[in-house]
Amino acid sequence: MLKLKHPSCLLCVGASQSGKTTLIREIIAQKAYDYEFKNIIWSYKVFQEWLIKEKGIKFVEGLPERFESDSLYIFDDYLHSLDEKVSQLFTITAHHS
Repeated sequence: MLKLKHPSCLLCVGASQSGKTTLIREIIAQKAYDYEFKNIIWSYKVFQEWLIKEKGIKFVEGLPERFESDSLYIFDDYLHSLDEKVSQLFTITAHHS
């Protein structure tokens, strides 16, 4: 399997119910990065039942206040909330942390 590089930004965009969450969960399960993350932080806007059962992932409602370069961050369902803070996550914060 292809190994994703750290640090990097990956956008997974598609229609509702198209398998985006399943794909990201599979990337995590397959350890698809060339780096062993200290933490995996899943930031969500809408609670989903599967969150309760998932092991090894810290779930946070809303955006985290600070970011660590040795952690993997997933921002679920923020496409319609592209304010300045979210925009900075994919530009300034991603490249200067």
